[in-house]
Amino acid sequence: MNSNNHPSAYGYQPPHPYGTYPQPPRVPEVMLKELFVQVEHKLFVLALKQNERGRFLRLTEEANNRHTTVIIPSTGLQELHQALGEMIAASDSLPPPPA
Repeated sequence: MNSNNHPSAYGYQPPHPYGTYPQPPRVPEVMLKELFVQVEHKLFVLALKQNERGRFLRLTEEANNRHTTVIIPSTGLQELHQALGEMIAASDSLPPPPA
């Protein structure tokens, strides 16, 4: 019995009958604006894009050769802006963290 016959820590996942899982078709995107923000050892990439479904903000955090992405539809940008303003105000009003 080789190691491929043992279930993984994430549970048994049988092989896909075609060898790999089919990838969904890529939707073409148009870059409208892109900003880079460096905070300590992390790089944040804010990309305003548009595709056939509408506009959206792709927020990517890159650190230690890894990246995490969140996509926010343009209909939620004002609400996100308001929430960030509230968080900044709360952070500014709190005492500094202990050293």
